Amino acid sequence: GTGATFLEINSTDGTVNPMVRMTNGDKTWDAGLRGDTNDCYVIRDHTASKNAVVIQSGAGVKLYNNGLEKFRTNAGGAQVFGALYAGDNTKHYFGDSNDLHIFHSSNENNIAINTVGQDLFFKSSASSAQDTTSFVVRTDGSITHPDNIQMKFGSSDDLKIYHNSSDTSSYV
Repeated sequence: GTGATFLEINSTDGTVNPMVRMTNGDKTWDAGLRGDTNDCYVIRDHTASKNAVVIQSGAGVKLYNNGLEKFRTNAGGAQVFGALYAGDNTKHYFGDSNDLHIFHSSNENNIAINTVGQDLFFKSSASSAQDTTSFVVRTDGSITHPDNIQMKFGSSDDLKIYHNSSDTSSYV
């Protein structure tokens, strides 16, 4: 490939940005400082006029795929836009003490809480109630479920368990 250094002049505000242009075959990439205060470093596909990486001082990093933002860091952590894939035999850790693990292999899936005395809550959101508990796996292995909701089992929902809060119309 070949490379060249040049100055890019912004037609809107007249700022001058030092840039490097690299060409390899039919692809050309630009890299350099951007912004009024040169606080933003950009790598972009010059041929397709699409950003690949944007690094902005104090504002994080953005990664793009074919011009579409896919990953962003910020003061609160990171965001993924689209699906996040991990291969088999991978364990993901959450929490300051890595106390929640999610593991997947070709023949096993599990969620583990490695802190004594913590229950595992499964929650769902509906338009009428945000973050409501669907069910809880207790530390003793029991499962609790909120009142007035029917639990269904089987591919055709052929086993149903229902308990209301007053115990007057519970059934299996």
